[in-house]
Amino acid sequence: MPVEVICSNCGAKLKAPDAAVGKKAKCGKCRQPVLVPKPTDLNAPSAETAAGPEQFPTLSENENPFDFGTPSVTPPGRNAASPNSGSPEVVSSLVSDPANSLPPNVSSAESVFAFADVTSPRPGNRSKATPRRPVSESPTPTASGSTPQSSTAPSPYRVARERPASNRLLYLTCSLALIALVLGAIGLYVFIDNTSRVAEIRPQARNTTPEDTDTTPPKETNPTDTTGKDTAKPTQSSPPSPVMPNPRPLTKSPSKNKNLDNNAKNVTEGKSSPASPKVTTSPMGLDPGPPEGATLLQLPRSLRTATLAPPSAQPQLVDKVRHSVRLPVALPTVRYFLPPANPNNDDSFVVYRLSDNDPQLARRWVLEQISPVGTSVARVEWDGDNRPVPCVAVYYKGEQVRLYAAIDQRVTIWDVPSKKIVRSDIDPFAGKMAPLKAEIAALYSTDNPDKFVAVATNGWTVAYDVEHNQIASEFSPPQLQAGRVRWLQGTNADSDQRTFVIALAGTLYHLRCGPTLTRLAEIPLGGEVQRSLAIAAEGERFLYVFETGDASQRERAILFSTAQGKESFRLLRWPKDTGDPQSACWSEGTAVIVSNRGGLLLQHDEGNLIPFAFVQAESGPLPYLTTRGSHLWYLLSAPDDPQKTLACAVILPPDDYAQYANCFRENKPLPRLFLTPMGFRR
Repeated sequence: MPVEVICSNCGAKLKAPDAAVGKKAKCGKCRQPVLVPKPTDLNAPSAETAAGPEQFPTLSENENPFDFGTPSVTPPGRNAASPNSGSPEVVSSLVSDPANSLPPNVSSAESVFAFADVTSPRPGNRSKATPRRPVSESPTPTASGSTPQSSTAPSPYRVARERPASNRLLYLTCSLALIALVLGAIGLYVFIDNTSRVAEIRPQARNTTPEDTDTTPPKETNPTDTTGKDTAKPTQSSPPSPVMPNPRPLTKSPSKNKNLDNNAKNVTEGKSSPASPKVTTSPMGLDPGPPEGATLLQLPRSLRTATLAPPSAQPQLVDKVRHSVRLPVALPTVRYFLPPANPNNDDSFVVYRLSDNDPQLARRWVLEQISPVGTSVARVEWDGDNRPVPCVAVYYKGEQVRLYAAIDQRVTIWDVPSKKIVRSDIDPFAGKMAPLKAEIAALYSTDNPDKFVAVATNGWTVAYDVEHNQIASEFSPPQLQAGRVRWLQGTNADSDQRTFVIALAGTLYHLRCGPTLTRLAEIPLGGEVQRSLAIAAEGERFLYVFETGDASQRERAILFSTAQGKESFRLLRWPKDTGDPQSACWSEGTAVIVSNRGGLLLQHDEGNLIPFAFVQAESGPLPYLTTRGSHLWYLLSAPDDPQKTLACAVILPPDDYAQYANCFRENKPLPRLFLTPMGFRR
């Protein structure tokens, strides 16, 4: 016989089976625990009719008054009890009274604890999942023992029809047929192209003499001019090229008979087939000049120039050396010096010849890495070509150091700490017909050691990817002119090699030095020049020294500009007393034009470029001048040992810059500053 129970929380009347007497169960309406009393307790008078105070139920010793049972965690929105929500007899033990506690849509035969289980499609596959019909649970007997009838209503979900397998096979067949058609077209094009090339090569092979096909290494021949006559070949007893204190100039020295056209190299080096005319290039360091009919840049007649004051009778020290590094090489052999970015912590690099007196060692170049205290860290040697100044670039970041060197129009890369060759015989212009008629003018490193920038003497520039052995990016000026771009004369990078500039065909091109060649500025000059003498760029400032005019009247000038182009042009005439310009560099706002006598210092001051001093050696060989950051670095022979070199650094501009600049403003001669191991002496 069911036992009636009244919920103490919501007042609902509930019915429980006899098996639930003395146990706790949850109310079907408010879900609060209710203690099912014994049937005898139901006949006792209620609290309203009892004369005495309300009596609390007495618990046994084994019963915990705070034990309300383990509540079942039922997911929200379901209408049937989860099978794991508790014991079945406890879950279905209470059935609410139909008159008071059942919801309107629940019959008296149904349990208020029953929830219908609805299966939903998996998340993330809603577009592909087929809606399922509601899963019918097995009927749960109610307290009265009746079983609810299963619903026979049609499912509200529509089952998606699956595509027949024949359609999928048709789509796959069409896709494969289309791919095969495209591959066939590509293969046919390649076959036709190769056939045409073979047809062009066969006539050349028939006309090739046995002498041309000789596999023995060819003997070195003399350079030939355009008439086909051999010129005089210098003997080994001839004196070597003059010692160059700076890596700036490229002297006029006879070049080897190297045919730079790769099409002719397939037969023998230095010989070409009748179908491939021999390409003659200008000697190393000789600018062939502008093409015929080019419009030359005309200079205004009224150009200011600077003069130099005579040396002071009583020289005195005016600016002290801030940093110095002792290099274990002799100054006359130095050709390239890369100063440290941080003189206190970073290393410096110097490139020099083993000997200028021994012809066999004169072609042997050495790169040496020097610590801040003057000790040798690493050393790499290699055999150079006929360049009087090596074309090199250095990547230096932390413990990783790489050297890039151009040798006979090929690039070799070393890992300096281990002295191992990373890659050799790299042709950065492979597949480019225009640069094959030119030489490698300059190499620049990037922020990625596996990528470098190569500039050809005709202006073609590529960023080469060493890891993938291919060109990553390239830049081609509108007008390519062979032999017009020379390292440090027609192209140069800033002190950190982040950007570089190229002067070609009367235009200055400023590019970012990186895996992707980004053009930052393009400044037309309004005409071509006879030859470039020095060029440098730093930020948005450009310095260009050139020679223009016809053969009867040549003029040298200094052009300063910013990224605004012609609106910011400033022109000065080159002072004759300073010698021949060879290179240029920037030290933040101070420009340095290096000549064969010293260096002309100019300051960017309120849109103008003001020359304020000329630096030169006090005695001995000519100094080597370069910049890095705000420092001017110069190399001198060590006072105590002529076989050692002392690298000194001063900050630009000097302390007395304002006094020096007034000399040019007042049309007075510029002061001379002598370079000493202690600093500037005036």
